[in-house]
Amino acid sequence: MLVAVVGIANAQSNAVDKKEKMKEDKKALKEKAMKSARKEAKEYEKDGWYVQPGSLPLDKQIEKAWLKQND
Repeated sequence: MLVAVVGIANAQSNAVDKKEKMKEDKKALKEKAMKSARKEAKEYEKDGWYVQPGSLPLDKQIEKAWLKQND
C-alpha cells in the first residue's frame, strides 16, 4: 500500500515538472537567439542549409549547440 502511494505521488510530481519544463521551452522558443547565432545561421542559409518543417529555427539550433558544448 505504501509503495502505491509513493508511486502515485512521484507520478504527480513528474507531471508537474514536465508541464513546467514545457512552459519554459515555449518561452525560450519565442525569445530571440544570440546575435552571433543569428549571424551564423544567415551564413548557413546562404550556403544552402535549410531546416526541416517542425524543428527549431537554425539560429536557435546553433545557440543550443553552443550552450551544450560549453556545459
